This record gives sequence, C-alpha cells and structure tokens, in this order.
Amino acid sequence: MNEDILQGYKNYLRQEYRKKNTVNTFFSGISLFLEYIEKPLEEITLDDLKEWKIQINEKHRTNTIRTWIVSVNMFFSWHGKPELKLRYPSQQRAQRIIFSNDERDRFLEEAEKDPLHNVVALGLYDLILRPNELIDIKISNIDFTNHKIYLKDAKTGDATALMSPRFEKAVQEYLKVRLKPHPEFVDYLIINPNTNGYRQKYKSTRGILRITKQIGLRAGIRKNVTPYKTVKPSAITLRFNEQVNPRTIQRLARHSDIKVTMIYDHSADNDALAYLRKQYRNVDYEKLTPQLKAELLLDEYFKGKMDKTNFQQCLDVLKPEIKRDERNDIGYV
Repeated sequence: MNEDILQGYKNYLRQEYRKKNTVNTFFSGISLFLEYIEKPLEEITLDDLKEWKIQINEKHRTNTIRTWIVSVNMFFSWHGKPELKLRYPSQQRAQRIIFSNDERDRFLEEAEKDPLHNVVALGLYDLILRPNELIDIKISNIDFTNHKIYLKDAKTGDATALMSPRFEKAVQEYLKVRLKPHPEFVDYLIINPNTNGYRQKYKSTRGILRITKQIGLRAGIRKNVTPYKTVKPSAITLRFNEQVNPRTIQRLARHSDIKVTMIYDHSADNDALAYLRKQYRNVDYEKLTPQLKAELLLDEYFKGKMDKTNFQQCLDVLKPEIKRDERNDIGYV
C-alpha cells in the first residue's frame, strides 16, 4: 500500500547515513507504525499517531519508544508533512556497570603489555571510538601533526576523533611490530593476527570484543568487560566524575546532542558535597566549625600532605573545641 514511498525513504536514509544499522534504526519506527495503522499515508492523521504511541507505551522501554518516535517524525518531515509529529520521552540515563578508578587503571595497565591490545584499549577509552570505527582506521587518515583521526563512513557520516598523546605513542609502538598485511589491507591500522597467512583487517567487531574481554580477564576484573557496555560508559562517566566540562566530553564522544552525553552523568549528592567541601580551602580556617576543621585535616591526611603524628597532634588541639560544640559529630574521624 505504501511500499513505493517507503522504498524512497529507505534510499534517502542510505544516502544520508550509509551504515546499515543506522538506516535500519531510523526505518524501524515508521515501518512498525504503518504495519499497525494499515492505512494509506495520505489518510493518516495526528490522532492515528497518538493512538499508536499509547499502544507502544504500554509494551516497550522508554529508549525504544523514543527511537521509534524519532523515526516516525523524521519520515513525515521528509514526506512533507512536518505537522504530523509526536513528542518523544527524554532519553533515560545509561544504566551500565562502569569501571571503578582502580579497575580502569588495571585495565589500561594490562593492555600496555601487548601493542595491539594497547591500541584497542586506548582507542576505546581515550578516543571513545566505536569498535567498527576502530577496525576501519586507515594509516593515511591519521594526522599526527594535528592529533586527529579522520573517520570515514562513521555512524553519522564522516567525523574526526581527537588523539591523546598516549594513544599516538601506542600506535607508533604497534606499527613497529604489526604483522605484514596483504597488499589489499596495507593501509589499515589494525591487522588481525589470527588469520592464516592472509593478513587482513578484522571483518567484524567480534575481534575487538574478544580483545577487550581478554584484557579484562588478565587484569582480574570480575565484570563482563565489553566495548559498549563497560569501556564506553566508563570513559564518559569517569570523566564526569573528574569534573571535566560536559562540552569537552561531548566533543570527545562525538555526540551531536549534549543530551546524549548527559545520560552518562551519574553525579550524586556525595559528589556535590565533596565539591562544596573543597570550597572551604579558600576561607579563614579559624572561622570554620570543629567538624569542618576535622574534615579538612582528614582530607590532608588521606592525600599524604600530613603524616600520622601531625594529624594526631592537630586532632588533640581540636578536642577542646569539639567538647564545646556538641552539636557536631565527628566521631567518624
């Protein structure tokens, strides 16, 4: 009934996005909607869209619903009917099991023992590359002068990833030991070492998944370490925890919308309180309450700026103040 128009839309998506998974994602919502409504496109009204939205709200997750509605809105905009548009729910926070700082450090330190694994680990963590982007990197598209990698045919078209100094070093070290590739693949950075004789690039992202899991196991990390569910969310969330500017994180992750970046921000009340405590370093110490003075002393002690003897002596000095101010409980010290 609407096959010709749908085929034209699919061709449009292929021209715009090129990646098969991206095309299928943006096509999924409108194809499901038309299967549900069973009407010619010219007869569809906004009420039809609203009725469909109610139906999918009852059965599917928020982020799935959001994707489908974006797909439908894109289609009708392309079809010349932008007034047929639904409001979609906000994207939910990314609920992933991320690395602790210690696990992150162990993961990257373990990867250093193998040049190929080091390139993979730093590509995933420092550059926040997708596995398919990693296996498609060409040496001719690496710009060491400007510290950039030019990504061809990435998820949203051509893009630029910024290189960290340690990633650049890892690439140079890997190229020294990289197996000689078949002439057809000589320009690809990462060569699959497990192919028999015919050295070529990885045909799929399974090789990157396997390397990532191997690094995690050798590092003694009990989590299921994967590029998308562990390393990528860790790379973004841990930068939020380090108070990196969200716009900087957005650029590193190459998100077109800052809202996508912010779903990885899991700042909690403790983070906010820790920030507020830091502000007391710039005020008059003598005007602080005994509790805040004790907190500052403890902070200095944990950071190694004060030895145990001096820390105990300072607490002894505070004891008379603590007794006078029974409202404050610093028993945790």
